[in-house]
Amino acid sequence: MFKTIIVPLDGSPVSEQVLPKAAELARCSPDSKIILLEVIKPVGPSVIDALVLSNASEVPTLTPGEAKDYLRQVAAKHLSGIHVQILAEEGGAAEIILQTAKDNSADVIAMASHGRSGVARLTLGSVTSQVINHAEVPVLVVKAK
Repeated sequence: MFKTIIVPLDGSPVSEQVLPKAAELARCSPDSKIILLEVIKPVGPSVIDALVLSNASEVPTLTPGEAKDYLRQVAAKHLSGIHVQILAEEGGAAEIILQTAKDNSADVIAMASHGRSGVARLTLGSVTSQVINHAEVPVLVVKAK
């Protein structure tokens, strides 16, 4: 069974679509836990440039405290009765997800795919694809609706 399940979320309703499946996996074993993870992009020149050049409300700028508050709300709403650990880390999304899985001896990573394709996927990259290609544990992917 899956004792440690990593569930990366990005604050979007799309990313939360994996939660019912993750909860189902966790409920299969009484001593399992879900680690909810939000990766915060570091505030560097590219983020500052994006804030200047675009509508500031479109660029996520969460603090670790805000990210943890969001994850606590998600846990309370979707993961009642399941042992949940909350993590908010700064860095590249795929790298942090993979390192968190390794550091916590995860049995599985469960995540939703935004389903981008074409130019959007090429320019934005796919965190899900990077995780699948480099994970040392199974990756459960739920395609967003």
